[in-house]
Amino acid sequence: MSKKQRRLASKHENFLRKSRDRVAVFITFVDNLQKDEYPAIDADEKVDSEENVLKEFQKAQRPAAEKETSYTPFVPQAAPSSYTANEADANSGKTPEQRALVVESRRQEVLFLDNEIAFNEAIIEEREHGIQAIQQQIGKVNEIFKDLAVLELKTEKIDRTKPLLVQFDSVVVKAANRTVVFVGTEHIGSVGF
Repeated sequence: MSKKQRRLASKHENFLRKSRDRVAVFITFVDNLQKDEYPAIDADEKVDSEENVLKEFQKAQRPAAEKETSYTPFVPQAAPSSYTANEADANSGKTPEQRALVVESRRQEVLFLDNEIAFNEAIIEEREHGIQAIQQQIGKVNEIFKDLAVLELKTEKIDRTKPLLVQFDSVVVKAANRTVVFVGTEHIGSVGF
């Protein structure tokens, strides 16, 4: 017996148990009514009345049980791929109740698979959104690295020009000293002349 069949059997057992409990409550209710109406009823009459109530309940329960066993749930036209003609032939020797259980289990299996597909599609969609967010972040990181590369090139140019500026500065200082010396010597020469 599969898990689904056990679950279905358990469900029916619970239903019967609840029905029995309701019958017991109903019998107690009827007993209380009878006590109020006929206080002098003896024990044999109470048992007979309880049996009659139970028989009436069972009469009412039989058609419901027959309807339940004869009920064939709707099965979608697209049968699962695991359902083959051999299984249809194997099911033909089963009672209507067994066939109904098989059909119901198949229907539940299809519903379970549909739910699983919907769940997986939701996960896929969520992951696609995550991938898009990651791609956007990668694009931003790429822009940052491009900016860093540009800054690095500018830094290299600055680093290369610093020594040139220092050399230029020293050349300017030497030129200024020579100019001062030259101007000083020329000024001295023009005074003595």
